[in-house]
Amino acid sequence: MSSLNPNRQVLAQFAALMFKRARRDAFISLRVLPDKGSKNAKAIDIQPIRIDDEDFLDIAVIRAEQAANWSAPSAWLAGAAGGSGMGSGRQCVAGAKLIERRER
Repeated sequence: MSSLNPNRQVLAQFAALMFKRARRDAFISLRVLPDKGSKNAKAIDIQPIRIDDEDFLDIAVIRAEQAANWSAPSAWLAGAAGGSGMGSGRQCVAGAKLIERRER
């Protein structure tokens, strides 16, 4: 089966709209989660990155592609964390389940 490839332009539009009001130096948490219907599932992968990082879109596309082509059903999410970092206590002020892969 061929791989699923996220649309780079759509991800760019998503990020621009989703994080429009976020500070440019805010961290975004790019996550790949198992999609098993449980809200308590541990993330397969988490990557914090700043919105203003020059590689932000490239990395978001890579992580979305990984989620879309994971061996088991998975979801890609992006959320902004407030404060000075990921562990600041103010979590996910914005986030969305954007790409899903159900079954092959």
